[in-house]
Amino acid sequence: MAKEKEEKNKYSIDKIKPTDKIDFNNLFKNPTQDFYTKVAKEYENSFNKVLKEITGGKEEKIYEERVDKINTNIQDFRGKIEEKRKELKINARKFANAIIIIFCFLIIGLFFLPFLIKNNKIIKEFNEFTSNQEAEIKKSYVEKGRVVFEFFGGFNLEEMRNLVLKTFNFYSIPEFDSRDFFIVSQLKGFIGFDLAEKFDFRNSYIYNVLYKELEFQNIITKGSKTITYYVGDELITKTVYAQHVEKTPFIYQRQALVVPTNYLPELSFRYAPGVSEKEIKRRKTKGIFTLEDEEFYNYYDFQYNSNLAIPFAQYFNVLTQKNMIEYEKFVREKEIEPLRLQKIKNWLFATRPINDFSEDLININWVSTFIIAFPDKNLNGYIQTLKNAIWQLIQPLINMITLTYTNKNIASESFEGLGKRYLSTFADLEEIGGKEKIQSNIVSILNDYFTSKVFNFNQKHDKPIYVSSERVGDFSGRVFVQDIRLNSYYGKNEIDYVSTGGTTVEVPFVKFYPNYEDKKSFFTSNFRFSNPNAYMKVQPKFRGKFNFGHENQLLSEIIQEYGVMFNNEALKNQAEFEDTLYAIKRIFDEIKAVKDIAVMVITNRGLGLYFDTWDYQNDKENAKRIVHSLKTSFSLE
Repeated sequence: MAKEKEEKNKYSIDKIKPTDKIDFNNLFKNPTQDFYTKVAKEYENSFNKVLKEITGGKEEKIYEERVDKINTNIQDFRGKIEEKRKELKINARKFANAIIIIFCFLIIGLFFLPFLIKNNKIIKEFNEFTSNQEAEIKKSYVEKGRVVFEFFGGFNLEEMRNLVLKTFNFYSIPEFDSRDFFIVSQLKGFIGFDLAEKFDFRNSYIYNVLYKELEFQNIITKGSKTITYYVGDELITKTVYAQHVEKTPFIYQRQALVVPTNYLPELSFRYAPGVSEKEIKRRKTKGIFTLEDEEFYNYYDFQYNSNLAIPFAQYFNVLTQKNMIEYEKFVREKEIEPLRLQKIKNWLFATRPINDFSEDLININWVSTFIIAFPDKNLNGYIQTLKNAIWQLIQPLINMITLTYTNKNIASESFEGLGKRYLSTFADLEEIGGKEKIQSNIVSILNDYFTSKVFNFNQKHDKPIYVSSERVGDFSGRVFVQDIRLNSYYGKNEIDYVSTGGTTVEVPFVKFYPNYEDKKSFFTSNFRFSNPNAYMKVQPKFRGKFNFGHENQLLSEIIQEYGVMFNNEALKNQAEFEDTLYAIKRIFDEIKAVKDIAVMVITNRGLGLYFDTWDYQNDKENAKRIVHSLKTSFSLE
């Protein structure tokens, strides 16, 4: 660990400090009460503190009135549509037209054709009026999004989440060693990472990892057929049934929370639910090792190698047992989703399913997501939605720290890297991790893919997308070139002809076929923003859509010409911001032939250049040109 926390503060909002309501040096005695409960109690204050800072003292009432006015305008537009519908009697005219068309088949309807023509003319007029009003409604929603985004100071949800986490002593760290969460790739059904985030907490780290899991299930479909036949002179009718069993893929997104540790690396255990008192008595009678507190087994029956009973007892000492009983009672009483702790060698971890909406929560376009999901809320409604969304994002981290800190040796660990000597101190050394080199690897690229949506899956797909990759060259370690493969499955309705009962029964089923698309990425960690929260996305195909109005005319033109989007944190170092814009121009001027299919993302992790489509016939030539451009533009030669 290297950088002092005071140094970290200059990159963030200076007034955001860890709360003094929690003693972070005294969490191990009862982490459920001393950490989780206090965080939950303090969360609203922390959120409000962050909100006050990111809005920069803006008058909430003024923005509330602006949003209310837009909502009123939207309701007025909708009201005008309904008024016009009633005024022109549109529903009655549509019904009358249907009757006239029916009568036309009976000749008599021909006498009503003038009414049909008149009705159609009025309905067309109404449809044009409605289209105009809906266009105004759409404009109003765009304006509403702009006002809400302006109120929140242009901060994305990830930035706000990290600032709230900072009040609870979590610090987002861009540097990471993927070995710290290697265990996730070994889990059953694992098929690919989505995202990896590292946070410093006290003297150790916790990783938030999103990944995809593949599971095949046998789906049974049935079909039937009615047949008739004679038995002697008697006609028999019966229904014949058949079924088809199809091995079907299911792809789930899961979250893994990982705490690397050097405590008892020889010990591995996995969660299993509690057992009965009768079972405990049986074990004791047979001389099978059991922990001291029998109540512990009401909730847990961790599985481990019986040869490691001594380190198992060390880990689950009397205090740990007491704390874990307290944790389980608490989550049951409060109806909180419990995490199920596992340990494999140097990794403590827990996994949980997550819903699809969580993907959008980290997305930079969170305001659009909120407005689409909750179109009629006022500003306070969006603030409350934001507050709930951020809690949804941070709660698993709080939960995991609470669970792992039930063991005082984990709570006091000063982690210096996998495989090193176990060190312990109960005092927070107040240092921020930063020794690890940012890794130019697939996980860095996936962070951009996941948060910035740099790739699209353009083919038909009926299952979630997962990512696989193949390294194709690193060009002396300066620029990491990678083929990215997006994978999924698409379904086709098919028929299985099953012979049974002397006949053939058609059984419908859906068969899923794998499909994929190859993408190209270029990533370098040798150029990156100094500010951990700075973000820039460049999409030349969106030229002219972003207008920053920089006092430097050339920089304004670059922002417009190359479709440059950025957050407030990217502006804090003006010299760096301007140098980056000039470098962007140099790069895209050198790769003009492919610039309109490129997306560039620059963060504190590094710079990524991504291509949703790629000319593989000229692969080597294009790749060399791009690598040369990246090196020369950022003096990497």
